[in-house]
Amino acid sequence: MMDLKIKFNVCLLLFLSGYTLLAQIGINTTDPTTALDVNGAISLGEGSAFALGNGDNSNIATGGFSIVNIAGPTTDFNINSIAPEANADGQLLTLVNTTNYSMTIKHNDGAGVNSIYCPNSTNLTLRGIYTSVTMQYNKSIGKWVVTRYADDGGYGDNVYSSVGTTDTQMDSKSFADMADMSVTFTPKKSVVYVNVSISGHMNIGNTNTHGYADFRIVNVTAGNTVVSGATVVTTDNDYNAIVTPWNMRMVMIPVTVTPGQSTTIKTQWRRDGKLPRILYCAVTSLPTISHRSITIID
Repeated sequence: MMDLKIKFNVCLLLFLSGYTLLAQIGINTTDPTTALDVNGAISLGEGSAFALGNGDNSNIATGGFSIVNIAGPTTDFNINSIAPEANADGQLLTLVNTTNYSMTIKHNDGAGVNSIYCPNSTNLTLRGIYTSVTMQYNKSIGKWVVTRYADDGGYGDNVYSSVGTTDTQMDSKSFADMADMSVTFTPKKSVVYVNVSISGHMNIGNTNTHGYADFRIVNVTAGNTVVSGATVVTTDNDYNAIVTPWNMRMVMIPVTVTPGQSTTIKTQWRRDGKLPRILYCAVTSLPTISHRSITIID
């Protein structure tokens, strides 16, 4: 038979154990005010990078970590569902996109277990490198819920431009760079949109002239690749006019670039036609009929 003193000690130990489990816990504090009160910084473990594929990625294993980098995709990709830790409720997970491509969190994809609820019940697309999303697993509904995210913003947050401030002219059938119409920048997105607007005139004197001007957008960084062009008539069989104005615009031309890489995009021009004369863009001497600018929306 167990000694009375031993019984008392066992009961006391069980009582104290129960009390400890129900008590508030303090770390670096002797006076906790909540169930867990931490006086200091909290560090969450970072696991090995997720090696994901292009397109859809479903039931990704978290590996038991709270912060995970994403690598692997070579184009835009999706995260459809994530497998939580066993019996997890309230598990936190932050995904950091270390690729140059857009990461889309699919909202309630397939309405299946382990899918993700996104804000406004719509897919959440995070554009660019080092964007991130934090989510928490809700066991009762069997879903992850996005709690916060960091994006590089939508188009228009980064705008680069150059405006012509001097008179310039063209008297050649070969393309050449147009003054002040080159922009060097470091893009954040994989596609930027280029806008070019130019006006000017052609001097024709008394010659029976039929002239036109050609313009093109060139991605210098991509090996001087021509990405778009336009032609505008400058004059047509006009014997008497001294100045014939013209206008040209190329709007929202998509150009593929590499995020994080210094990139140069420029505009070139030339003149051609039957007995064409010199093309002018005289923003200083004739500002009422002349302008030129190039704007890049990133």
